[in-house]
Amino acid sequence: PKVVSPDEIDDTFRRNYVSKHPLSEKQREAYKKRVQDLHKAQDVDAQGRRTTGLLVARDSKGNLVEYVSSSNRRVPPDVRNEMKTPKEQEARGSRRVDPDDPNDHAHHAETKLVEWAASNNLKIVEIFPSRTACPLCRQMRSRLGVPITDPTK
Repeated sequence: PKVVSPDEIDDTFRRNYVSKHPLSEKQREAYKKRVQDLHKAQDVDAQGRRTTGLLVARDSKGNLVEYVSSSNRRVPPDVRNEMKTPKEQEARGSRRVDPDDPNDHAHHAETKLVEWAASNNLKIVEIFPSRTACPLCRQMRSRLGVPITDPTK
């Protein structure tokens, strides 16, 4: 069998799961605000410990779809109650596999959204986390070509 280099894997991911059609600046600003509104639905203590993520992707017909994730296994009930439009769906994901491994970030909202998009054949347009992505999640931007917006910029 042919050995596939990591660069080829990244290019394959980019071709299959990253949209070539970016959002307008007006759309980007609206989504940045929306993820903050969703995140603020939690109590103040939870806001400091959790990340809420909003995935904007294109389905097989090219329609924009939105998925919300949390660094919790599920999106907290107060955030789910804030999800007002039928377009905003919950993306569930895994929990921390190894709590003692600092490189285990499978439970992060951004990682869950990338996994959700790939497993549901969606093209990622952009991911909006409620706070700045950790260094490991930021690597998805450079390695996989996944646009992750920094909420502070």
